[in-house]
Amino acid sequence: MTYGIICAMQEEFLKLSEVIENKEVVSLYGRDFIKGKINETSVVAVVSRIGKVAAGVTTMLLIDKFKIDAAIFCGIAGSLSDNVKIGDIVISDKCVQHDFYLSDSDIFRIPLLNVSYIPADEALTEKAKAAAVEFSQNLPDEAKEFNSNPKIHIGTVASGDQFISSTQKKEWIASKAENAKCCEMEGAAVAQVCYEANVPYTVIRVISDGADDDADINFEKFVNTASIYTKGIIKSLLK
Repeated sequence: MTYGIICAMQEEFLKLSEVIENKEVVSLYGRDFIKGKINETSVVAVVSRIGKVAAGVTTMLLIDKFKIDAAIFCGIAGSLSDNVKIGDIVISDKCVQHDFYLSDSDIFRIPLLNVSYIPADEALTEKAKAAAVEFSQNLPDEAKEFNSNPKIHIGTVASGDQFISSTQKKEWIASKAENAKCCEMEGAAVAQVCYEANVPYTVIRVISDGADDDADINFEKFVNTASIYTKGIIKSLLK
């Protein structure tokens, strides 16, 4: 079993890269794919760069070139719910592209697939949830600055090529996407590629901001904490 592990930014990835053993770096299309093992489990880990196209290309390379058996996307996101706080963890049960908009009466639907919501793999999502719970119950001191008791949420991850920092836009996404917990810029692209390739996936996101008018400030404060979460949750998941 080989897992593809993807982050969009170096800040989300740094501490995870420290725990990969037997590293071999393969450079393709401007990306460094790190092959190795975490807890004796084979992984290929990579920074995709920001946005749906970058994430989609990276996922396809993982599937086609590295023959991964499952994909996990990790990183930060903005909350779409008052119940989802900074430092909480969201695990996807499905993903949607909130900026896929054909008409006022036909939003989110992907014509090629004729679906709007792409389900995550149930078994992998349950493993991710269990790993997140274990991490939250043994939270490292360096991760407690923003939330000393993070909650775990299962729901829709809404993706679009926009950094959401507007209360008005946040409320629109939350009202249109069913059970939307957070918004980010990559997860649904990973989901679509995996769906088409019949590869299991899940998305794990830690909340960095409220996707509101203060999002820029809170994002900058939290972003360097993200890799603590990524490292801890992935290490637990791959035990």
